[in-house]
Amino acid sequence: MEAVMVEGSPMTTSSNGKEVQRLITTFKPSMWKDIFSTFSFDNQVQEKYLKEIEELKKEVRSTLMSATHRKLFDLIDNLERMGIAYHFETEIEDKLKQAHASLEEEDDYDLFTTALRFRLLRQHRYHVSCDPFAKFVDQDNKLKESLSSDIEGLLSLFEASHLRIHNEDVLDEAIVFTTHHLNRMMPQLESPLKEEVKHALRYPLHKCLGILSLRFHIDRYENDKSRDEVVLRLGQVNFNYMQNIYMNELYEITTWWNKLQMTSKVPYFRDRLVECYMWGLAYHFEPEYAPVRVLITKYYMTATTVDDTYDNYATLEEIELFTQAIDRWSEDEIDQLPDEYLKIVYKGLMNFTEEFRRDAEERGKGYVIPYFIEEMKRATQGYANEQRWIMKREMPSFEEYMVNSRVTSLMYVTYVAVVAVIESATKETVDWALSDSDIFVYTNDIGRLIDDLATHRRERKDGTMLTSMDYYMNEYGGTMEEGEAAFRKLMEEKWKLMNAAWVDTINGKESKEIVVQVLDLARICGTLYGDEEDGFTYPEKNFAPLVAALLMNPIHI
Repeated sequence: MEAVMVEGSPMTTSSNGKEVQRLITTFKPSMWKDIFSTFSFDNQVQEKYLKEIEELKKEVRSTLMSATHRKLFDLIDNLERMGIAYHFETEIEDKLKQAHASLEEEDDYDLFTTALRFRLLRQHRYHVSCDPFAKFVDQDNKLKESLSSDIEGLLSLFEASHLRIHNEDVLDEAIVFTTHHLNRMMPQLESPLKEEVKHALRYPLHKCLGILSLRFHIDRYENDKSRDEVVLRLGQVNFNYMQNIYMNELYEITTWWNKLQMTSKVPYFRDRLVECYMWGLAYHFEPEYAPVRVLITKYYMTATTVDDTYDNYATLEEIELFTQAIDRWSEDEIDQLPDEYLKIVYKGLMNFTEEFRRDAEERGKGYVIPYFIEEMKRATQGYANEQRWIMKREMPSFEEYMVNSRVTSLMYVTYVAVVAVIESATKETVDWALSDSDIFVYTNDIGRLIDDLATHRRERKDGTMLTSMDYYMNEYGGTMEEGEAAFRKLMEEKWKLMNAAWVDTINGKESKEIVVQVLDLARICGTLYGDEEDGFTYPEKNFAPLVAALLMNPIHI
């Protein structure tokens, strides 16, 4: 039998004929409900948008090709912020290549332009030095105080400083300097500059997923007195075009999910379909990557039922049995499981894998399936490790915890799955993903640290459950507040390493199309768990407004 559940309430179930009392944390239902299930895709509207996009692209391409110096960097920056740079990828790369080749000839730029050029080049994986910032430093090697009133320059330097690597002292100082002065000046600023500063401080361009700030940046550009009307129009029309694509994909996924009826069958898990779709956007937002987004959303919904079964439902005995059943990977295991919910979740995983297998084979990518299954086994073994530590109150080393989290993050298993739906990805891409290359390790660690900072106080359940913070404090001592400060510092160190690894990928075998997904996974974590809040589990306050701005209302043009 089952008890009625509220958050943190007991739940009585039957397991192997025995009644089991569980303390379950239940979660709010999806705030989006079935809002996307009634969407109607209008092909005529899309064709109209697409025709106008093609015409506008010609004019913008001409403007881009003739732009130089600050106007060029400004234009590229705005194209990227508004989500339309993918239309001009080759032209932008050619322009930045020229800019990189002429760095020494252009040493008279102001702070805004110097910082913008540096950021764009490093974001595009160019090896660039921070030496040009030396002219903004006084004899004490400190940034000149005269810069503190240059809002435009401060914003540009703030964004650039997030791309720093180790031994770039001027950028280490810059992030502190700019953050302080932008916060100091913000109360005196007028709209829309005030909103721009506030948004930048909350969502730094390099560390957050750009697609989720698309509407903000289009509206910001509309208020820019120096805007190019054709660029603005392209950004607006393209936004509406992509929004319809996203809404249609969510319609398709919602229909699939509702047929499974998992929300009613597994009442203890987090029903976060729209939030899972945002993870799909992190693997590519461009229109042609619809199969990637659909696959990732379906997988993340399936994986969330598995994750929450480990974290929020199963006893230690059931965890061992469930993990062993997954390790044997057979539908024959379903009837051997001791609990009805475990059977439902196991069957859901098998059904997803079968659907994925058929699709992968149709695409000639059937070779990914054995990899996918093995990585899923590794992930559940990692989940089991975590629950043993928690339930037995064991204390792994912090490093042991971090290594284990690199498989429980699901990054490897998800990346393997994505290979099946990206045409240019190959078996070599899978091998690269599973080789523990630096960029994967740093992305995982960044995501884990920012997630734990946002969730550890809730997950401790007033000290009755162990979290990563307990492992850290057990090994290094200190208070929880000191541990949180250490996590923040460690996360910044990982970002420096990530930035260096990102630049180094330009010399690797994998294309930017492949490696940018890894960087964007760190960025979605920065957006979801920013302000040290769990935007996946509790999206209402900070994350939902970004999602609504992207999906709910078209731009009136």
